[in-house]
Amino acid sequence: MPEEKEPDEFPTFATAMIISAHPDDPDFGAAGTLARLVDGGARVTIVICTDGSEGGEDPTVPDAELTRLRYAEQCAAAKELGIDEVVFLGHPDGRLEPTLEFRKEITALLRRHKPELVLTHVPVINLNTPIGAYHPDHLAAGQATLAAVYPAPRHPPAIRAPPPGGREPCRGKEDGTPTWGRPRLTVPTTPDCT
Repeated sequence: MPEEKEPDEFPTFATAMIISAHPDDPDFGAAGTLARLVDGGARVTIVICTDGSEGGEDPTVPDAELTRLRYAEQCAAAKELGIDEVVFLGHPDGRLEPTLEFRKEITALLRRHKPELVLTHVPVINLNTPIGAYHPDHLAAGQATLAAVYPAPRHPPAIRAPPPGGREPCRGKEDGTPTWGRPRLTVPTTPDCT
């Protein structure tokens, strides 16, 4: 059994970004962490990669209506966490792939916002995790994000033509993925009740 250690002090960041496949993924995967970041003064940006049109259970609801509803819910959830900026990339739900073009979109966002911390999905299939963790869109978002985090934002030759909206190269402090294994940092998200 691993030795129990005191939790590390929660790090502070001026800026942070979470890049998720679907509306509601940031809330299920990292809402407590995002709230801690905002409470610590970070300017947090949420990026949603797909339109969320396959996330409903009622087949009679048109895709466009479901997308509108899920986008509105994501904005409301972000507001509850104190997050003002949500970026929707609008890729078709269920069809996300870690292409060079997708990495360029992410690189442009990283260069524009210059987040010190980037959070995203775990880009590997692990059969010891809940099944939703290895949804194909989650894998693609995680893989493309981590490939964009290094080397593209800090190394101009990695993506030579500036992506639309791209800015100067930047270098973050940390990247992370929610995990069910051995985390580098465990984030307590409940208030101290003592």
